[in-house]
Formats: sequence, C-alpha cells, structure tokens
Amino acid sequence: MTRLDAFILTSTLLVFFSLIEVLITTILETSRRTGRAKKIDRYCRAIFPAMFLIAAIAIFVHRAADPNEGFVLRSARHGPCEQSYVSAPKDKRRKTQSLLRLRNFAENET
Repeated sequence: MTRLDAFILTSTLLVFFSLIEVLITTILETSRRTGRAKKIDRYCRAIFPAMFLIAAIAIFVHRAADPNEGFVLRSARHGPCEQSYVSAPKDKRRKTQSLLRLRNFAENET
C-alpha cells in the first residue's frame, strides 16, 4: 500500500465515521435529547480534525523515514517496460534497470 492509498483510506474512514456521528446526533435530536447531541457534536468537532492530523503525520512521517522506499513513476513517454525510479537506493535502481534490459532482450528475441 502506498502513502497515497493509506491517506485516501484514512480520509474515507473518517468521512464514514462523520456520517455515523451525524446519524447518531440526528437520532438524538429527534428523540428530544438535544443536550447529549450537542455534547457529542462538540467533541467530534475537535476529535475528527485531530484524528485526521495525527493520521496524516503518521502516514507521511513514518513512510518517509524508510530509506529503502522508492516509488515508480510511469508516464506516457515511457514504454511498457521502461520505468523511472525516484528516491530508490542506487543498488535497487541498478538491479531494476538490469532486469528491465533483460526483459526487453527476451521480448526482442521472441
């Protein structure tokens, strides 16, 4: 799972939990428990942004601390076997480039 996948998953879960919170407070409002509904709403106004901030920091700081992590950039100018690797260690890039050359060679031989 990439950083962006984790970030989108976390954001989606927070939106889902916000929906649940709105449903609960609406049910409490209709059953004449407005005090409790307002209390839950006030807490959630602080909790959800804090959870989002903590999750975002955890995702991006934790993943950025991994020195072996690299990611693949693919664009229209690269062929199906050509890929450029960014922020990967040199040994990993050399190994990947060698494997790509070998794969291209094997495809051209057939």
